[in-house]
Amino acid sequence: MSATISAQVSDCLKLFYNLDGIFSYSSDNPLKLEQRRCVIDEHGRFIHWARNIGAYPVGADSLECHLRDASHVRDQAIRLINYIKRLLEDAISITRGRKVPWEYLRDDEVSLDEEDMFHEESPETELDQIIRHIGDGIEDLLHLSAAMRNPAPHDRVMGSQSIDTDHFLRPDIEHVREKFQKMDEVLANRLGTAITTRRRYFKYREAHHLRQSSDVDQQKATSTAAQTSPPLIPL
Repeated sequence: MSATISAQVSDCLKLFYNLDGIFSYSSDNPLKLEQRRCVIDEHGRFIHWARNIGAYPVGADSLECHLRDASHVRDQAIRLINYIKRLLEDAISITRGRKVPWEYLRDDEVSLDEEDMFHEESPETELDQIIRHIGDGIEDLLHLSAAMRNPAPHDRVMGSQSIDTDHFLRPDIEHVREKFQKMDEVLANRLGTAITTRRRYFKYREAHHLRQSSDVDQQKATSTAAQTSPPLIPL
């Protein structure tokens, strides 16, 4: 997913403001007043989530950077924000009259009595349903906040699988057996395998650190070269 969290959050905030602005023109309608109140409540909850989780900053301080090694959490957050964004766009389309809500769509084969019965059983309008789903999406974001604050290094663990440390497996198991001679064979194998897995992870981190250092050095060299280059003399 290419769009950043901060960009998606910014889009949602604009849509919330637009939707509230549209509702302000129909302030005399009791149903619209209730719908606007619900939208304002969800808008406040979304702002509260974005502020607490730090979704506004960009660059090195961004939430995107904080979740760089937890793409599964980042992608889930973006999916939820996109879901809310699409719902807001649908709500705006209905309130502006660009989209006919399902409660106004009439099937010619349905009698008026059956239609009245349907409306009695389903008093919720499509816009009401959309607003409720927006609230559900924000609730899911709030539940995801814990994982976003303390993300598991999923990408690091997955990346470490590419490091070949199989040649350490047998020596690690033998080391466990020598150190704990009375240990059960199965447990010794599991502990030795865990040591090898941990070794693989540390080797991946070392290689990752070297790559990052190399990239930083290259950026500094490029910046220095640009600063020391002689100015172009116009002809």
